[in-house]
Parts: sequence; C-alpha cells; structure tokens
Amino acid sequence: MSDSNRDFSISKSLSRGVVLIHAALLCVSLTVWSQPKKSIKQYVHEIWTTANGLPQNSASEIVQTRDGYLWFATQEGLARFDGVRFTVFDRANTEALKHSWIVRMLEDGEAGLWIRPVGFAPGLARYKDGEFKAYTAADGLPSNRVISWGVANNGSMWFTTDRGLGHYKNGSFTNYSTKDGLPSDTVYAVTPDRQGRTWISTLRGLALFAGGKFTTFRAAEGFPDTLTIRINDTHTGYEDSKGRVWFVTRSRLYVYANGSFTSYTTKDGISSSTVNWIHEDRTGVIWFATQKGLVRFENGRFKSYEASANRNENFVFEIREDHEGSLWLATGQGIKRFANGTFEHYTKSDGLTDNSVQRVFIDKEQSIWVSTFGGGVDRFRDGKFITYSQRTGLSYDNIQPVIEDTKGDLWVGTSDGGVNRIRGGSIRVYDTRNGLPSNTIQTLGEDKHGGVWIGTNRGAVRIVGETLTKFTTKNGLPLDGINASLQLKSGSFLVACFNQVMKYENGSFSYFIPKDSLQGAISWLAEDSKGNVWIGTFQQSYRWEKGILKNISRELNLTGRFESFYEDGEGVIWLGVSNTGLHRYKDGKYDVITPRQGLFDYTAFTILEDQFGYLWMSCNKGVYRVAKQQLNDVADGKSSSVVCTVYGEADGMESRECNGGFFPTGWKRKDGRICFSTVKGVALVNPADIKLNPIPPPVVVERFVVEGSAQATSGRVIVPPGKDRFEFHYAGLSFIGGSKVRYKYKLDGLDKEWVDVGTRRDAYFTNLSPGEYTFKVAAANSDGIWNETGASLSFELRPFFYQTSWFLALGILAFLTTGPSIFYLRTRALKRRSEELESLVNRRTRELQQTLDHLKETQNQLVLSEKMASLGQLTAGIAHEIKNPLNFITNFAVLSQDLTKELREELAHEKKLVDERRAAEIQEILDNLEQNVTKINDHGKRADSIVRGMLLHSRGKPGERQETDLNALLAEYTNLAYHGMRAQDQSFNIKIETDFDPSIGSVSIVPQDLSRAFLNIVNNACYSANDKRKSARDGFSPMVRVSAKNSGDEVEIRIRDNGNGIPQEVRDRIFNPFFTTKPAGAGTGLGLSLTYDIIVQEHKGEIKVDTKEGEFAEFIITIPKHAQTNGGVQR
Repeated sequence: MSDSNRDFSISKSLSRGVVLIHAALLCVSLTVWSQPKKSIKQYVHEIWTTANGLPQNSASEIVQTRDGYLWFATQEGLARFDGVRFTVFDRANTEALKHSWIVRMLEDGEAGLWIRPVGFAPGLARYKDGEFKAYTAADGLPSNRVISWGVANNGSMWFTTDRGLGHYKNGSFTNYSTKDGLPSDTVYAVTPDRQGRTWISTLRGLALFAGGKFTTFRAAEGFPDTLTIRINDTHTGYEDSKGRVWFVTRSRLYVYANGSFTSYTTKDGISSSTVNWIHEDRTGVIWFATQKGLVRFENGRFKSYEASANRNENFVFEIREDHEGSLWLATGQGIKRFANGTFEHYTKSDGLTDNSVQRVFIDKEQSIWVSTFGGGVDRFRDGKFITYSQRTGLSYDNIQPVIEDTKGDLWVGTSDGGVNRIRGGSIRVYDTRNGLPSNTIQTLGEDKHGGVWIGTNRGAVRIVGETLTKFTTKNGLPLDGINASLQLKSGSFLVACFNQVMKYENGSFSYFIPKDSLQGAISWLAEDSKGNVWIGTFQQSYRWEKGILKNISRELNLTGRFESFYEDGEGVIWLGVSNTGLHRYKDGKYDVITPRQGLFDYTAFTILEDQFGYLWMSCNKGVYRVAKQQLNDVADGKSSSVVCTVYGEADGMESRECNGGFFPTGWKRKDGRICFSTVKGVALVNPADIKLNPIPPPVVVERFVVEGSAQATSGRVIVPPGKDRFEFHYAGLSFIGGSKVRYKYKLDGLDKEWVDVGTRRDAYFTNLSPGEYTFKVAAANSDGIWNETGASLSFELRPFFYQTSWFLALGILAFLTTGPSIFYLRTRALKRRSEELESLVNRRTRELQQTLDHLKETQNQLVLSEKMASLGQLTAGIAHEIKNPLNFITNFAVLSQDLTKELREELAHEKKLVDERRAAEIQEILDNLEQNVTKINDHGKRADSIVRGMLLHSRGKPGERQETDLNALLAEYTNLAYHGMRAQDQSFNIKIETDFDPSIGSVSIVPQDLSRAFLNIVNNACYSANDKRKSARDGFSPMVRVSAKNSGDEVEIRIRDNGNGIPQEVRDRIFNPFFTTKPAGAGTGLGLSLTYDIIVQEHKGEIKVDTKEGEFAEFIITIPKHAQTNGGVQR
C-alpha cells in the first residue's frame, strides 16, 4: 500500500528542549520468540471445510497412503485429497461401504487401505488398486463387530472382535478363539512387535501369540491387572527402539523387557497413570500423553511437564513429532507444541477452527494437519517467510518504515502504533505515552553516533540509549513533520521535511539544498558511491551532484513516481518507478524492464540484493525475486525476458500487500535476512535459508477413459478396435502449493517429445492407429522438483482384422503366387480394352466437356441461389418497410378523389353565386386535381403489386420431411464438425461429450436442412471453446457437450461449450443475417440466421440461448416429433 497523502501539519505546542527518559520510561516490553524456531502463529495456516469439498467438517482419522494421497474419515464419507481437490467415496457411490460414517483407517503391508465404518456391525472395507471390497463374517472375519486392528511386520493384518482374533494374510483369514488358547473371545486391541510376536488385550488379561501358541500373563508372571487400556487409539502396547513393550492399565504403567514386567505408578514420578499415547522421539526419549500433561522417560527417570493450570489444556491425548524434533500435542483445549522444555498454545482464539481436536497428523512434506469437531481440517506448514505482527506481540499491524541499527536491533514503525524495537527476544514500544509526538511513523534512520531518528507527521525524535530528544520547528525545522532521513558518508545527517532537505550538524539544522527547489513531498533519500544524493518525491526525482540539482524525471521524460533506489556493488543504480517498471542506470544510460519482459509488476516499493545475486522487490501484490544477471541481459539486449519468483500468503506472509511511500519500507539485515513492510506485519525472509520442498510429488493416473467408458488404471489395458477418443486424468500429489504442480506427458507410440502442459491435469488423444501405447506423465512440485519417474499406463488398441500383420502377409503371399499369371492375362486384356477405350475417350471427352459446361452453369446458379436467398431476406425486409407508407399513399389518393367529387357537387349548387369565369377556372383546377389523384392511385396500386411480388419471391419452398433417426443424425454431424475443425487446425483438440436419449426414436424432419443447422451450431461451439483455449491459462480444458432428450411430443437438444460465451450487448442480434462476432474472413454471419429459419420456420420448433460471458454458451433447441399442419399433427 502506497501512501501519497501525509499530514505535515505544523505544531506550535511542542516544547523546546530535551526530554530524558530513564528507567522510569513508560514502555511496553513483551517476551516473545524465546524459541529458536518459528512461533506456531508464524506458520502458514490454511483451512479446509465443506466449502472446499470436504464432505463433512469432522475428520476422525487422517492417513497418508504410500501412493501419496491423504485420506480423511468423516461422518459423510471417505475423502481422498490430492492437494487440489477432494474425491469423496460414500455409501451412495461405493457399494462396499455399508455406511458413510467412517471412523478409522489403516494401511496394510500390501498398500491396501482398511476402512471401518461406525457402529461396527457393517464389517470392514478395503481399498486396493482403485477398487473397494467389503469384508464381513461371511468373508472370513470372526465377527462383523471389529473393535481394533494392527499391522504385522510381514504386512499381514490382525483384527480384534467380540468373537475372537482374526489374521488376514495372502487374501484369506485365520481365526483364533478361546478354543485355541485365547483367554477371552472379547479382544480389545493388538500390538505386533518387531520380533514377529503379537500382544493381545482381552477381557480376561494380556496374551502373547508367538510360535503358533498363546501365553496369558497374570499375577504369577508379574502382570496382576487383567485389563489393559488401549493406547495410541488402537494398540495394546507400544514397542520402543530397544525392544521394550509398554502397557497401560487402570492403575499403573508396565514395561516388558528381557522376559519380565516392571510396573510404574505416580509414586515413580509419572503425573498420571491414565496414559493416552506413547511416543519415542528421535533421540530415544519416551514421551507419555496423560490427562495431567506430558511425561518424559529417560535413563530410568520420569519427568512431568504441565502445559497449563487449565485442566482441559493439560489433557494430552496424542503426540506427533516434526522434522525439527518438536512435539505437537492434541489437547482438550486446542493444540500445543512442546520444544526445549516449553509449551506454545494455539487455540480457537488464535485461528484454530475449533478447540475440540480429534487428530494431529504430520505428512511426508512435514505439514501438520489438525482435524477438529465440526470446524474442519487445519493445516500448518513452515513457510519461507516469518511475519511479526500483532499476533506475535507488535503494537500494530500496518508497518511503514523498518531499519536495523548498528547494534542489531530491529526498529519497526507503524501507521498508528508507534515504533517497536525488537532486541533478542523482547519488544519495546515507543509511542505518544512515552514521548513520541505522534504514533504515525513516516521514517526511521540512524546517524553516525548511533542515534535512532524517528520521523512522524508531527515532529522528530532522536533516541540514544534511554535519552529521547524532540525536534520541531522550534529547533530549526521548516516543518514539524519528517518523512525521510539519510546518514551521508561525509558525516552529515540529512532529514526531509515535506519538500525541503535539511542538514543536521553540531546540534542545528541548515538547508542542504536551496529552499523550495523541489516539487512534491519527499519520499526517500539515497547516496550513491560517487557522493551524489538522490531524492525521490511524489512528483519528481532529482540528483544533487556537486552542488547542481538535476531533474531525473525530465531527463527520462517520466511522469511516474520514483519509489525506490538501490546501487549494487558494480556501481549500477536500479530505480523503481511506479507504473513504468524497473530502471537501470549504467554508464550514463537508462534502460527499463517491465512486465512485458517478465517482470512481476510495474512497481517496486523497495529494491534489495541478497548474497546470491538476486534483487528482491515489493509491491501491492507481493514480494518478488529476480536474478540480477537476467535483468542485465535484458537491459543489454542479450535476452528478451526474465523469470520472477513471487511470494505471498502461501509462503508465510500474513498479507502479500506491501507498503510504499515511507522510508525505508525494506531493509537487509547484517545476517542476510531481508525485511519488508506490509499491511499485516513486517515480513522477514532469509535467502540463504529458503527451503525448497525436496520431495518430488508422487504421480498417479486417476482415470483412463475411452469414448466415455472408464477403464482400469493398472496393468495392461486392452481396447477393442474402432475406438477413437482417449482421455487421461492424472495428479501430482503435493500438499504444499498443490495448485502450482506442473506436468508434462508423453504418449509412447505417438509422441517423440514430452509435452509441457503447465498445471493442466488431463490429456486427450484422437485418431490413434492400432498398436501398443504407453502414456507417461511426470510432475514437479511448486519449487520445481520433478518426479521424472512419474506414472505410466500401457494399453493396446486392437486392430480390425484387415489391419493385422497376418492379413497383410497373406495378401502379399497371394500376390506373389498368382501375380505373374494375372499380370500376363491382364496385360493382354488391357491391350484389347485399350483399343476400345481409345474410341470411347474422344466420345467421353466431348460428353465430359458438355457435362463440365453444365456443371459450371449449375454452379453459377447455385451461387446465385445462395445470393438470392440472402437477398430474399433483405428484400422481404425492404418490402415490409415500403408497404406501410404505400398504403397511406393509396388510401389518401382515394380520399382525395372523393373530396374532388364533393367539391364539384358543391360548386354546382353555388354556381349562381360565382362568376362564370371564376367558376371555369375552379372547374379546370378540379379536373387537374382529379387527374393527378387518379394517377397517384394507379401508380400506388402498381407499386403495391410489386411489393406483394417481392414478398412472394422471398418465401422459400419447404423441403420434404422424412422419418429420421435424430440421435444418429446429431452424432454424425457433431463428429463431422469436430473433424472438420481438426482438419483446418492441427492444434485443435477439445473434449466432446454426448448424451443421447435412446427412447427418442425416429422424428419427422427435413434431414438435409436440420443437419445443416446442427453443423452450424456445433461448429460455433467448437470455435468458441478452442478460441478460449488459446488465451486461457494452464489448466483450462476445452469441452463441447451435445445431448438429446425425449420430452413427450417434442425433442430437446442442447449444445453447450465452455468457451467465452456471448456478450450481453449482442445476444439479441445473433440470429440476424450477416451479423457475426468472428474476425473478418472467419464467418459470413448467415449460419445462425439460416439455423433459426430451419428450426423455427420450417420445423415449427424453438431455439433459445443460455450464456454467461467468459464461461459458457448453450443453445437449447425444441423440435416437434411430428410435422405440424393447419389441421393438427401430421403423423
């Protein structure tokens, strides 16, 4: 956000002098960032709910399968997430799911996903290789009431039920009960260990299955409790890296090691014997989640950590460890992160969707997923930026200037919250409560003595240690407001007051540049390596060079505002000029780089360079980075474009909108980190620590469709002969910037090179020759890391018999064996025939010439007929327009004749009163008038006759109706339109969908006319969808859908495309003759006019248009099944 309207009011009420602020200085000091890691509040936090495709806002389980998909168990079905969209499986669309409410999921060693619905009774389902299969007692389970499960080291599955224990291996079940040695048939949980043993929790004690036998542990074996509590949601116990197995009972904690049990209670240091979760971290420390906090076990000792005095916050029921070694905890009051002995809380007040947390899960890309009760799914991930805002302790969100002083303190000025000084792990706030003249900070700077200058709209303050000195007009400033400052290498310190540049030396101010030399408020000051001072104002830009002021804006003939200045190590100066781009000043010459050469934006509020040769810039739309070498190459004419990397909210910024118009709005810190002022905090990025996502996305082919029919996506697919349309739908499974995943594909057997399709997730092929093909697709994550292996799908398009190699070989063999004889006989016959043909040639030539002449004449007649058809419409229109005034002429002519007659009769009555000479003159005038009116009437009738003839001539002769298969006709001409377009443009490739109601049957129509109407509309639809494809971004898939529906005595036909639609202002004219929206030469404007006549006039039907500009157009045609006559329906 750029500020161009500042308050530079003069305040005369401020006192002169120095205000000393010592230990009693009123300030705010907040301790934050005591951890070396980011605060949870500085993570990128995203939310998915039903509004984003989640079927229901409570996920009781989150699982990531080895193919890369994330799965969410909800009350309204199973949701599979690929990073962009959810695919939902529920009872309505998946027969194997007996209930849509899913409570648990577990992946076995064969990559099969087991699914347990609510209520136990429906049994289980398993998803493998794209298919679901139901399992119940009838399929081998001990009972339909499955309680829990576990995966053995060999990948097999154990299931606990109310009727024993089930073991699933190699597609079949082996069941165990009390008859086989189980202490009870009611089995609660299992834990397979790494030694191949299985620990079993039952109603009547703990059992161990090893070597095909069950052993029950009771008091004699050191395990007096008969009931173990399920931990980690589904497990009997937890095996650590040393092979110890931990168990939880109602009163104590047990560990089994070296053949014996050891028990622990609260007397041993554990805060609570109620343990919900056990986790071993990367260092070998064992952690316990209890109802009274977190417990650590190391070197035989327990240590308890209370998260809070709040009982709910102290109730921990799940532990997950991230790649930094931090523990993420699900509690009764939001989530917590435990690191270096301290807890950080994150609850609904911080932005969590709900305090009731169901699950915490960390995926392969180290994103932390949190599911809540009714709130949806939250995701936290480490972004490239850290943002400090009010959420993390700043006094105000809207940041204006920012600097780092020589001590390493970061000073952050706000628009209405004063200045925040960040030192180590604390924040100190300076505002009007402790000496600032205003809380609106316009500039920050540091002089050579270490004094920090704070410029506000009502005066300036200089802080040295705990001493604060105010400067106003009483101290020599021309105005109270200071909007920029600069420490010169010569030792002078400059401050800008509106449009004046002042020099501060020896405690007093003087003019550095002659008074009133500059136009507009100054926004920044800079000094180059030659000692020249550059000044940017809101109107002009200047350079003060050896006592001479030069107007840079006039030199460059630029009207844009100079936003920023940067001089690199080679002495090249870079200038950000609003609305014109980035300017390079080198060797006395200016060059400009704009978005036309790939620059992200025309604006650069600040320009900074990192240690890797990149320039970092900010604008209203985010922060962007570009290699300086690329900029130089474009400026030098060696290259035509640059490539920018853009950062925003997805990278950790709370807002991508940066601020400009203050000084400075960006700063490079001593450690290389770069700061940017934004409307929601100060955003910091460490270029040396930008972590690319190193995990290439797993790639899957989700759907393979042949002419609308879904095929298998695994194994080798056999496609029968004659199939013509092939679709592949694929996905790269990355959950960090999933919408930015890029793809390339190649069809082995057709393509020689890979096709880069950007972010598009489907591919279409037509007119493939019979043979074997392999579709290959690769994907790159949002940081450009490619999975070159990708995914592939092989298929064979079978040939017709006459396309097979054996048929060709048989034909060659037959030719070789009989060819010579046939050739001899044929040659002799040809000689005889040649003589006969020679005599015929001359005769045929004459006939052909006559035919050719006739065809030319016919062609001319056809052309004339087309012209006359168009002329007929024009003639009809003109005739209708002429007929109305013509009627008036003839009617008034008749009326005038009647008036003339009346005048004669009146004259005869009054003849005695009129002079004879005068009467004769009047009589002569009446004769002339009557003669003229008669001629007008005669010629009017003649003109009326001509108009009637024109109207009759403009009416065409109706065609002959036939009973026609409408579906076949529609399919034929849709296909003709598609291949016609493809023949004209080899790059043309759209998806055609058809849906024809088979109950339509035969319809009485004029097929040759109606087919032309269909062809016109489908052609237009293909043209519109393809035209949008040429200008649309990656990911757009052009499509035309043609459907026919039986509606009783009528047929409804819909032709829809997802092109650019029809603009509102032209919708009423699309059926007019000669009107077209296509470019010159691409259309005549007669197609839709003719179509309208065929449908409405000839077939007594109806045509309507439904369209939304930029999205779609749909023509809806209704045609009677039977011909309409004056007497009714003709069957």
